[in-house]
Amino acid sequence: MTPANPDDERSLRDPLIERFPQLADIGSMDDDRRIDALRGVLDDLQHELDAIGRSDASHGRGAHHG
Repeated sequence: MTPANPDDERSLRDPLIERFPQLADIGSMDDDRRIDALRGVLDDLQHELDAIGRSDASHGRGAHHG
């Protein structure tokens, strides 16, 4: 489905591409490269979540896993 206004789609994508530049050309990638790019983004997000969890735990806000 094509957006009513291409500028709307661009405005939604720009922050993602700014944060994850590996997604910039995802539409022109073959399937294997697309999967690698998406896995890289997921890995980056997982590291961020892990860091947040460690930070919360060190401040007594994390869930206790025992």
